Amino acid sequence: MGSAFHAAINKVYQQDLKLNAIIDLFQNDLKIQRIESLKNYRERNLPWPRDLRETLENTLAAIFSNRANSKRTGVKSYFETTLVSKDRLIIGRPDMVIMTSEGPIIIDYKTGHFDQEYASIFEDQILFYSGLWQEIHGNYPILGRVEFLLDGNSVEISINKDKCISILAEVRKIANILKPLEEKLKAVIGDHCVTCDYRPWCNAYWSYDRKNNDLEGTICHDHPRDSKSFCLKNNKKHQIILNMSALPFPDWSFGTKVRILDPIVTGNIYSKGFYSELFSVVCSGG
Repeated sequence: MGSAFHAAINKVYQQDLKLNAIIDLFQNDLKIQRIESLKNYRERNLPWPRDLRETLENTLAAIFSNRANSKRTGVKSYFETTLVSKDRLIIGRPDMVIMTSEGPIIIDYKTGHFDQEYASIFEDQILFYSGLWQEIHGNYPILGRVEFLLDGNSVEISINKDKCISILAEVRKIANILKPLEEKLKAVIGDHCVTCDYRPWCNAYWSYDRKNNDLEGTICHDHPRDSKSFCLKNNKKHQIILNMSALPFPDWSFGTKVRILDPIVTGNIYSKGFYSELFSVVCSGG
């Protein structure tokens, strides 16, 4: 549910859409997330509480309204701003940064209840983002806030500069240890690939000849796409993908690069592919 919520907020800031279109995108993505969770044994029994869905929709409406007000007042806000350290070793992505006349405010959304047991973790997360912000922009945020959407709690976090410096130093130390280890890791292609959770992102997997029928390509103009089918193009090869079930299609446009996992083959036509916005990469061009 959090993934669908964040994807919808991203649309708020990327596109000039009306609120009802934003809510429709959220609900459609939520359907896709729920369908996909049934295919993952670790997510199959996750709860999908209706009150949380309604709360997320109300929060989307509030964010939409705040964005409209911000445009009128000249206050800038940024969603999921990627913060990269100067040595490019550390990356952080706060949910939202609001620019005020006094300075920036870091906001992070949580789709659960506030739990005092994890208060220090939430504080460290905000201070980590704040330290990165200072390293990149030269000034510290004036405040941090964690908003728990399910119970409506909001926790404000003071920005302790010494703690920001300490957390960044600790993270950088760990990153320096992991970096040489990561360079030694190599993907080993084999029969185990078809059950691997990292298959969608594994370039080694997609670079070799594979024993199953997973597809990779770009949504193209060459064949009509209706509510039940679309065309995927890889180099000069075209493949029609049919949606023979009630699965809703993601909001793909021409030029979107996608990877289709575990398609079912009927003759020479693929149907019932397992697909997700999570596995798609937006390309520039059609």
